[in-house]
Amino acid sequence: TRSKTICIWWRKKVRNKVSSFANHANNLKNWKNVTIKNHRDKREKSSPKVTVQGNYTRVKISSSMLKLSSIYSVNNKWIKIIIITVVSILSGIIGDLLLQNTGLYTVGIEAIAQGIARLSSFFASEQTKEIIMNALFWSLIIVVNIPLLIFGWFKVGKAFTLYSSFYVVVSSIFGLAFGFINGIHDVFIFADTNLSPNGEASFLAHDGVQITLWNYDTTSQLSLFVYGFVYGVIQAIFYAILFILGCSSAGLDMIIVWYAEKKYKDLGTVFTYFNILSFILSYIIGTYIPASISISNHLSDAEKNFHTEPWEASLFFSPNFVSTLVMSVVLGTTLNKFFPKYQMCKVEILSKNVDEIRNEIIESQKPYSLSISTVEGGYSKLPQKSLVTNCMYIDAPNLLKLAVSYTHLTLPTIYSV
Repeated sequence: TRSKTICIWWRKKVRNKVSSFANHANNLKNWKNVTIKNHRDKREKSSPKVTVQGNYTRVKISSSMLKLSSIYSVNNKWIKIIIITVVSILSGIIGDLLLQNTGLYTVGIEAIAQGIARLSSFFASEQTKEIIMNALFWSLIIVVNIPLLIFGWFKVGKAFTLYSSFYVVVSSIFGLAFGFINGIHDVFIFADTNLSPNGEASFLAHDGVQITLWNYDTTSQLSLFVYGFVYGVIQAIFYAILFILGCSSAGLDMIIVWYAEKKYKDLGTVFTYFNILSFILSYIIGTYIPASISISNHLSDAEKNFHTEPWEASLFFSPNFVSTLVMSVVLGTTLNKFFPKYQMCKVEILSKNVDEIRNEIIESQKPYSLSISTVEGGYSKLPQKSLVTNCMYIDAPNLLKLAVSYTHLTLPTIYSV
């Protein structure tokens, strides 16, 4: 009887253990199912949805489809002004640190203002050199842009011109104010490119000439190229943001935008050459002539210390000259990656409001090619209209805003042509 009781007790214990293991396995299975479901729900919530005839279809959209894609969705006027203000302030600050302090130039008509500022500073007294340099460096940018902004007001558009004017004024004011901070012109992010007032080229420093020589101070030579590269990349991103918001940095862009919208032709290559020629003229005015005059006045010291004569080729093709050319190439290449403003692109719009969008495009009197087709949804098997058009990238933001103004369930896509 005792052995029978032990056997029954042992059988119950084993049965309870098996039941416990089974319950634990079921709990693990349920936890796994809940985790997978939660992960699936989270993934579905983060995936964009497009409504096609009442049925929801998940669509995966790559963020690389459109650079700076979040900027395209900005429609509020005050948010645009805030973004342009931030870009303007940062543009003024990096203009001080990466251009004015280092002896580099920007490209375009603004470079002429910088060349005049450096030439005026050269002929000024030693006590007023820095003041005249900073004041003219930024104020002349506003002056040279006035005729082009007037042209843009009548030929391009009032909103575009107002935003561009706002950028020019704010960036120049903050650049001017930042430049008057005591000791700011001795601040260098990488290496000091200024000539030492106690070195062998001290006479150039005392005359206010901003130049780096090939046969003198190799550290400054390398630093100039770093400054130029960094400025080109940052400024290209700033320009791309401005264009997406319906703004520009003014200058010759006013003429290019007008011609592109009127003739639908790309003048970008022509004006690239013009920008480079403007820089060369500015460099001659602001660096080559002052440096040659200064060396002529101290010819014996120049020949003795670093074997340089006035007006020679190595003085013209200095590290400042070459670095600015490299910077202009980097700026143009980077800008074309983020916003190839005068390149043609194809825009495809899937929407229930294709006919309304078509009418809006026709009323704008822009000679876009238009085609409308009916496609079948891959999931729903229901018909959906698709509008395809070709336009310039500079017009793409306005076209996308038009498309999504009817409903947030519109899916626009941009392709390079």
